[in-house]
Amino acid sequence: MNLRQAYERNQLDPGNRLSIFMDIALALNYLHQRYDPIIHRDVSAPNVLLQRMPNHQWKGKVSDLGSANFLQHAHTMGEGAIIYSPPEVIPQAFDPLTPPLRQSVKIDVYSYGIVLCEVTASRFPSAEHYRDMILQVQRQRPAVYELILHCTKREPSHRPSMAQVMVELNKIAPF
Repeated sequence: MNLRQAYERNQLDPGNRLSIFMDIALALNYLHQRYDPIIHRDVSAPNVLLQRMPNHQWKGKVSDLGSANFLQHAHTMGEGAIIYSPPEVIPQAFDPLTPPLRQSVKIDVYSYGIVLCEVTASRFPSAEHYRDMILQVQRQRPAVYELILHCTKREPSHRPSMAQVMVELNKIAPF
């Protein structure tokens, strides 16, 4: 089962959500901290597989590394689902004189923030519903809302690292 199926079937209790998001953060941090960092570039709820553990908790596993690339080679536009994509990877008008933007691990941080919003609100993050979703999270889970805002900042350099995300997750009550 993937993360989207689990929240759609209402199979995630608050402790599970927090644990799964820590699992995702740990996996992405591992990719980002390598000697030659890897950007997943397609972090989404369907790309987080869940394994049921003997204690009936879910363990989150980041899957589908088909779009992943080493940091030094990551500059293609439009990888992954557009709703999870940060501004720096959304395709722009073709300009042969402008080189493609160099991508960073902060692409995954942005996508992580969108998935965090999606699962907390238990709704697919479509463009027309995202504003309502983020306001719902703000009312119900202010600490999660703050983390989402931090992860989805427009400027990549203003987004936290996945290590910083893990520190913030440790301060949040189960959601």
